[in-house]
Amino acid sequence: MSRGFVIALTTLILGVGIMYLVDPAGSMEIAEIDITSAPGRTEIRGMYGGLHLALGLFMLARVRARPRELAHALQLAGLVFGCVAFGRVLGFAVDGEADLYNMVVTAIETAISSLSWVLWRRAKDSREA
Repeated sequence: MSRGFVIALTTLILGVGIMYLVDPAGSMEIAEIDITSAPGRTEIRGMYGGLHLALGLFMLARVRARPRELAHALQLAGLVFGCVAFGRVLGFAVDGEADLYNMVVTAIETAISSLSWVLWRRAKDSREA
């Protein structure tokens, strides 16, 4: 199950990263972020596209690796998606507003993080047995 989850998540992450690289302004419309300047599009390509690409490539390299390295991909996914969800929740608290898009994405990120940690723990426990 862990390998299948990492493959699906890797596909999603790489797809999102490519989307930000190819169409940064269009990719941000769903979040109601209006990117009209070249520096703004470059920022989205770099921070959103580049970071998603790096995370996806790291995870892709672990899909065919030893179980211990697959566990590293699960740890990284758990940490990254958990921290992104935390940042959104902090934003809700500080800004006093939570829109539907951010609530849904936070729920998805929390689920990905939680499942990553559960699968990592199972993998770790099976190696220790």
